[in-house]
Amino acid sequence: MFGAKPIEVGVMNTLTVNLHLMLAAFYKPTAKRFKVLIESKAFPSDHYAIESQIQWHKLPSDAMLLATPRDGELTLRTSDILELIEREGDTIAVVVLSGIQYYTGQVFEMEKITAAAQAKGCVVGWDLAHAAGNIPVKLHDWNVDFACWCTYKYMNSGPGGISGFFVHERYAHDSSLPRLLGWWAHDEKSRFEMTNSFVPNAGAAGFEISNTPIITAATLLGSLEVFEQTTMDDLRAKSVLLTTYLEYLLSKRAGDHLQIITPREHRGAQLSLLFDMDKFEPVFKALMNAGVICDERKPNCIRIAPVPLYNTFGDVWKCTPMSTQDWDEAREEERLRDMEREWELHGEDSTDYYTALNVSRTASAEEIRNAYKHLSRIFHPDKHHDPQRREWAQRQFHNINHAYEVLTDSRSRDAYDQLGDRGVELSKALGFKVQSPRDLQDLFEREARRLRMEEIERWAQSKSDITIAVNSTLATSPICRMIAERHADKVKLPSEQVYVDSVFMKHSFIAGLTDNLSAHITGQMFSSRGHISKNVIGTLNYSSSSVQKLSLSIPILPPHTFTVKSEHTLPFETTVSTHIEQHTLDFSTPPAIHVDINRSLSKFTTLVLGIHTGNQYALGSLWENSPLTVNRSTVAGQDTTTRKRKVKSAPSGVSLSIISPSTRRGIYALNATAAKKAPSLKGSYSYKFDKHFLISTEVELVGNDAWQPSGSGGRLGDARIAFTVFSEINRLTTFSWRVGLGSSSGVYMILNLTRLEHSIQVPVILTPLPEIIVALCAAAVPLTTMLGLHYGIFRPRHHRRIQRRMDELKNEQRYQLHQKKRNADEAMRLVKDAVERSRKNAQATDGLFIENAYYGDLPFDITAENSNALLAALNRAQDTRTALSAADEPRVCDVTFALHGLISDNQLVIAQGGSKRFLPGFYDPAFGVPKSLFVRYRFGGKLHEVIVNDSQALAIPMRVHCLE
Repeated sequence: MFGAKPIEVGVMNTLTVNLHLMLAAFYKPTAKRFKVLIESKAFPSDHYAIESQIQWHKLPSDAMLLATPRDGELTLRTSDILELIEREGDTIAVVVLSGIQYYTGQVFEMEKITAAAQAKGCVVGWDLAHAAGNIPVKLHDWNVDFACWCTYKYMNSGPGGISGFFVHERYAHDSSLPRLLGWWAHDEKSRFEMTNSFVPNAGAAGFEISNTPIITAATLLGSLEVFEQTTMDDLRAKSVLLTTYLEYLLSKRAGDHLQIITPREHRGAQLSLLFDMDKFEPVFKALMNAGVICDERKPNCIRIAPVPLYNTFGDVWKCTPMSTQDWDEAREEERLRDMEREWELHGEDSTDYYTALNVSRTASAEEIRNAYKHLSRIFHPDKHHDPQRREWAQRQFHNINHAYEVLTDSRSRDAYDQLGDRGVELSKALGFKVQSPRDLQDLFEREARRLRMEEIERWAQSKSDITIAVNSTLATSPICRMIAERHADKVKLPSEQVYVDSVFMKHSFIAGLTDNLSAHITGQMFSSRGHISKNVIGTLNYSSSSVQKLSLSIPILPPHTFTVKSEHTLPFETTVSTHIEQHTLDFSTPPAIHVDINRSLSKFTTLVLGIHTGNQYALGSLWENSPLTVNRSTVAGQDTTTRKRKVKSAPSGVSLSIISPSTRRGIYALNATAAKKAPSLKGSYSYKFDKHFLISTEVELVGNDAWQPSGSGGRLGDARIAFTVFSEINRLTTFSWRVGLGSSSGVYMILNLTRLEHSIQVPVILTPLPEIIVALCAAAVPLTTMLGLHYGIFRPRHHRRIQRRMDELKNEQRYQLHQKKRNADEAMRLVKDAVERSRKNAQATDGLFIENAYYGDLPFDITAENSNALLAALNRAQDTRTALSAADEPRVCDVTFALHGLISDNQLVIAQGGSKRFLPGFYDPAFGVPKSLFVRYRFGGKLHEVIVNDSQALAIPMRVHCLE
């Protein structure tokens, strides 16, 4: 672990105590050589130890020589340290530096620095607190004088665990070296003779003071027994991949908001992250809440270290959920949907038949036959005589042969293209009474629509709405209560101060009639102050390719208001919605027509033009005697007031709205309505804290109802401001709280609870007067309450639900991983002999030769085919193989032999479209995440490299891949 001999290592005390003991022996200042070289940003305990040693020797403060980074830099350059030693070396007695800098995670070049300092006559000691168990060191070979380290970090002995130290073998028998003595340093052969004549143990044991504490030694022993099962080289190989993967995920998920200050070329397991000041605290809290143990260093540094001994690539994935937020739930939900879709499409028994044969989805029958023949030469059971290999081949050939049977039968292939494996099963069940390709396509499209309709009907068989209007004026308005108490004979009881003003209930059932037609039956009831009205409405909904949506609603009971709605999608991202209402059976009144034209001005901005005809117009003589269009006084000598009350009056007008996001989370909307009755100007702004919590504010100015275009001007009828809080409790349930204040309409609030298609709404009149205090209280209480519930209960629950479902899917996939990996291993064993011969022949003739190929969640941010900028982790193939085999949850699999087996005539082509995990010898090592294929190959004696995405085509050799 430390590259030391047993005689050079001892355990005792804790780190800082041991550092003092080492300095007592090795720091021997003289008039000329009295300085101690240390980092300017060393761990404070080291700084205090050096400072106190200098004071102990009654030396001036300038005896502490500080190595400082350059201006604007956070890490020390090796060249600057060497230059400082060269310049000040004759005055330096001891160099004490950290093997790994605690704050930045920088690994110092210990061998170079040690050699340079000793060449100037300096003693060199290293604090290996962050290097012990982290990186391989060679203290003996580097000729280090002494070193100290703690064991509670990467060596897992626990806080306060016993410390270790190193003294080079050349001091093993140097009894003249001054040291602080204790009886445990006495030669163990004569230690109990009690002569008080000190005879030191040889080596590091001669520096020990007291008996080793048995409890702390036991915890260290347990950890060392685990280390004995591996090597530091293997751990380091895995650590390189873990840390590289962590760097990749951080750059993808939070690259704009952090800086990784640990140098890539000189680092161990640790990455030190500097965050934007406003992101530091939220990210750290999110990591801790997610169970990630990391470290904060104020004001804005977080240190994360994936430890190769026990951390996995999955752990690294889980500890990087931060994006521009502390946790981007929308992205995680999208990822969960992708995982569920992937599991559904590629579950236990599913196969991508095109990829299994390595042909494109547009491959001809001849191309499919050629691919089948090529794979049969390798995997046909008759090609193998050994019973074990024949069994392996049988499993591989079963999938290949089934893929060939499906893709060479035109009807099965069409069914598979439409519905996947389910379509193949359906094609067998249907028996194919229709023959033409068009009929077959229509059949499968109808089946696909039927399956979608079944899914929809399972979620939305019925809908219901309940509205309970409540008046709490006497309970919530101080002014109204005071007025009521002055004029009332007695004070009303609390139960009398809040009462139900009206109740509205609506329930509808949905039934599918045909693929394009559905029927809705809606019953509704309204009750207010003893008056009850009710109705039953039937609605037909139709959809087609020309008219996207069309519906007709007819009430069975009066008032008979017919409603026709349609929606058309036009070119240039334009949608036209039409709403027509006819309020009389005898058509004595004109229909009210409402047309909305939606036009997308840009990717985020939408313009909406609304035209409202109302029902107070006439077309020539048509409807000129309508009770809504004639003079108020009389029609044919009759008073029309009564008739007017029986018909709903719909005003005319024109409205213009624009909706656009002002920020990534904020959306504003502006609306202006010019109408004969109650013109208005409205603006709103909504801010999304996250996908499940939204706050909206709305300001509206409404003209007086009596305003006329030819009048004196638009008098203000009402000025309103509204505030809405929206929260999603779970996937099926939402809750909103709206508070409004109007100069004429007073203060109200609306509570709304929705689950699936069922909702309960409770509007409450708080006061008919514009009482600002009432409005502020009605807004502040729900806002603080819902913020607390959202961030304290609902949001963590969303997070846990998503993570739990992801873990469930991973566990289900992990259950199959062994079988998939076994099949892949069997495929590679079947082709190994042939591939070995092919590789030797390719090397001898400078043909196409695959050096390394890896498939899975590669830790590289490369999307183009040319991968010349590959990170150093794959530069040494053996290290990578070792790390992958040492990882308990590998994210990548080695497919070198499997890929070489697909070469034909010095060419390798993988078709586009399907996942490469279905290729022979491949499997999915990283379920639910995007995967890539990395290939390093030689052709014509030159080295080539390429990375392609999972569904991307690959053709090699190509000149663009050449690195030389």
